Amino acid sequence: MRSINQSLVAIASALLPCCLRNTDAFLAKSVLPVSSTNNSFCIRLISTSIDTSNTSLNRRHHPTTISLSSKHSQKMVVGLSRKEDASSGEILMLSGYPFYVNGPDPKEVAKVAEKVGDKLKSVLGEELISVDRMGSSAIDGLAGTPVCDILAQVSSWPISEENKQRLDKVGVSFEGKPPHDEQDEWFFGGIDEDTQPGHLGRFIIHTVPKGSKFAMHMRAFVEYVNSHPDAFQRYNDVKVEGARLSLAEGKPEDDGKLISYKRKKEEVCNKVKAEAIEWWEASQQQET
Repeated sequence: MRSINQSLVAIASALLPCCLRNTDAFLAKSVLPVSSTNNSFCIRLISTSIDTSNTSLNRRHHPTTISLSSKHSQKMVVGLSRKEDASSGEILMLSGYPFYVNGPDPKEVAKVAEKVGDKLKSVLGEELISVDRMGSSAIDGLAGTPVCDILAQVSSWPISEENKQRLDKVGVSFEGKPPHDEQDEWFFGGIDEDTQPGHLGRFIIHTVPKGSKFAMHMRAFVEYVNSHPDAFQRYNDVKVEGARLSLAEGKPEDDGKLISYKRKKEEVCNKVKAEAIEWWEASQQQET
């Protein structure tokens, strides 16, 4: 139990710095190996479909291989504090960042992840072991911001200064170490130079050594949420409630709405994470 509590503190400490840097990054899509097919770099991901009719969630998982070569686009109707998109539903604006009540378009976020994977592979080559999507945008249908968060396990950590400079040239800027884990270095960027902070096309990359405990916990969280509809619903509900309450408080757009929303969801988030780690560790013990 002590190890679980320590892990929760470490993961939760990423909350405030992440939101200040335009991300909803906490959680990870399950870790799967990078592969090369016909010299075309691919990321093998788990896709999830959600049916929310009659307040029930029917979730289907199937492995897919995605080529890293597609483009993204998005169209919005702009309002003062909320937006409406024909395909994504209601969008609330928190400190200038869009919050998708029904989750961002999973296909568009996946395209961003593919392009980020291309950037990493072009610089790191064989040093890149695996690429994972992190954050609420990695879970289809989950409310949150569209920032694409990536977890990259590398064989040579930390990444060399030479490779950091090479990453910077392809739009991936080194931003130091986040507070939640000493063995993590993160990078920020956008697919295009004109991508607005907090909007679709922005990304954050966490680079960690092979076998990182942080990576394992991120995998546990999303696998748990994907396989436990009640956990999905609890986390989704508190995110939406927190976002609406932040707007209702009447704070100026530049005065902490996003931070307020993050704080409101923290308690439920930590509880679900504790359940996820305990569930994951129990399943690992059963396998051995």
